[in-house]
Amino acid sequence: MATESDRSLLIEWLSAFLSETDQAVSEDVKHQVDNQLKQQNTYFWVDNTPVSVASSKQLLPTIGRINLAYTPPEYRRQGYATACIAALSQKLLDQGCRHCFLIADLANPTANHIYQAIGYRPLSDWHEYSFTSKE
Repeated sequence: MATESDRSLLIEWLSAFLSETDQAVSEDVKHQVDNQLKQQNTYFWVDNTPVSVASSKQLLPTIGRINLAYTPPEYRRQGYATACIAALSQKLLDQGCRHCFLIADLANPTANHIYQAIGYRPLSDWHEYSFTSKE
């Protein structure tokens, strides 16, 4: 489980995740990390050093969600993300969840392969739209 001593690493990794997924990186990242640490729902996969991170939330007594999964580029393609997400998904199931879900980027075939390899199945497609000012 991530602790307060991991705060700076979590801020760095969450900022990198948001940047890689074309989401705005702002001061809000620190607030998000502080909330994750308070909720005690963020876990590292460690191989002598943290190599992957995933966060979860039990939404209902029987439904859990993986809401963050990130592995820095230098640790990718070594099975760390698969192990991290599989272990956290199992933790949710062990806590009584009958169903786990996550939202995957269809444009990321590696992530989708990982999720399906550990048992996740596609249910539906979701599109996100945003309106921006012309200024």
